[in-house]
Amino acid sequence: MSYLPKKLQPIIVPKPWGGSHLDSFRDNSRYSQPVGELVLYSTLDIFPVTVHVADRKIPAREYTCQFAFMIKLLSTTEPLSLQNHPADEDIEALGLTGYGKDESWLILDAAEDAEIFLGFKAGLGGDVLTRLDEHPDPLSLFQSYRPQIGDIYYLPAGLIHGTRGQIMLYEIQQPSDHTFRIHDFGRGRELHLEYASRVYRSHPPQVFQTGKFSNGKFSFETETLDGAYPWRHYFDRDEIVTWLGTPGCILDGDERAPLRFADTFLAEKGNSLILQGQGILVRAFQ
Repeated sequence: MSYLPKKLQPIIVPKPWGGSHLDSFRDNSRYSQPVGELVLYSTLDIFPVTVHVADRKIPAREYTCQFAFMIKLLSTTEPLSLQNHPADEDIEALGLTGYGKDESWLILDAAEDAEIFLGFKAGLGGDVLTRLDEHPDPLSLFQSYRPQIGDIYYLPAGLIHGTRGQIMLYEIQQPSDHTFRIHDFGRGRELHLEYASRVYRSHPPQVFQTGKFSNGKFSFETETLDGAYPWRHYFDRDEIVTWLGTPGCILDGDERAPLRFADTFLAEKGNSLILQGQGILVRAFQ
């Protein structure tokens, strides 16, 4: 019986705003758009991530150990649409199903001119929301932040947010695909102004440099490895573990298995893991 965590098979999601960070995952014969999202863990049917168990691949939604969150990597070059999401308490009122969508972002890379937009500037409110398409520069109405590697942003449901410039980030969120686009920079995709107005909330933006985050719905911690010595860990809880570093290896007795950027594992209580590499390890749990 193996006590190693089980590897997950991610899902590639092309996006019109996608950047170049995730190009190595792209199959040029299948996708005309760049890879905007790499879904690392999900139990939603729309993102059928699988768990490797021996020689089988089991859908994460059918595996015995499950988490009430979803994990993605995002890569942007073009602006992410201005958008918000419903809270748990909005779901029934809107005639939807499932969960609301709180999110948190961990910045992995950002160009010098990149920006993250969180909530309207002082003096502006939800009444502006339905008139954004009439404004010559909608992003100028929002509070702007210059993302730095290691920044953690908390995006509670209802908060309008967006990006501009080249950014790569780790996103953990409730397991929901409910997104209400408010302004899409002329890309022609459907907008959801009525729903976005109904779930709008004026949350104060929250930015951290703590290396960890928890909001009662999901949590994560980061560990920075210098590669000089193996990292050894015995798991006393269930976790989703993601490697965000240079190529390394997993050690199992006398055997070594390659470890690549974005490799993600489902670690159950009682599993153990030894790995060596240089980069960031993100451990998500509830």
